[in-house]
Amino acid sequence: FLLKQNKIIELLKTHTSTAERLAFYPKLKEIIYSLNIKSILDLASGLNPLVLASPNIEYYAFDIKESEIFLINKFFKKNKIKGKAIIKDIRKLKDFPKVELCILFKILDILENSYELAKKFLEKINCKYFLISFSTITLSGKKMNSPRRFWLEKILNQMNYSFKTFSSKNEIFYLVEKL
Repeated sequence: FLLKQNKIIELLKTHTSTAERLAFYPKLKEIIYSLNIKSILDLASGLNPLVLASPNIEYYAFDIKESEIFLINKFFKKNKIKGKAIIKDIRKLKDFPKVELCILFKILDILENSYELAKKFLEKINCKYFLISFSTITLSGKKMNSPRRFWLEKILNQMNYSFKTFSSKNEIFYLVEKL
C-alpha cells in the first residue's frame, strides 16, 4: 500500500534497522556511488534496496523475509531497476553472484560468532568492495565502549584487504577493498 502511494520514507520507518539508518542513507549513497560500481549484492538486505538501488546499478537483494522480498521486487519493477530480490537464508548459501560491491549491514556479528566462519564467508563472496556495518549501541540502548570490531580488522589484514571506517549515530561502517 505505501509503495503504491510512493511513500518510501513511511515504508522505511516500518523496518527497525532501516528506520534508524534513515538520516544516514544520503551519505551511504554518496559513498556507494563514488565507487562507480555497476552491481551490488545486499545480504540480509531488509529494505535497504528501496533507498540504495538505482536503475544504473544491477542490484541483488537476499533476505529471509518473504514480505520484504516481494515488496523489493515490486519496487525494482516499478523503478526499472535491474536485478532481483530473492528469499534466501544466507547462512546456507554456497554460491553468490559476482558483483562489484557486497553490502553486509549488521549481520556479521549475528551470522556466526566465529572468527573462522566470518573469514570463510568473506572469502566466498566474489566482489571488489564490501560495505560492512555493526551496531554501536548495546541491546539495552547504551553506546558501546569499543564499537570497532578488531576481530574483523584482523581478518581483513590477514586477507590483505584495505579498509577505512566511518560512523553514523548508531553504526560503524567498514568500507573494504580487495587489493
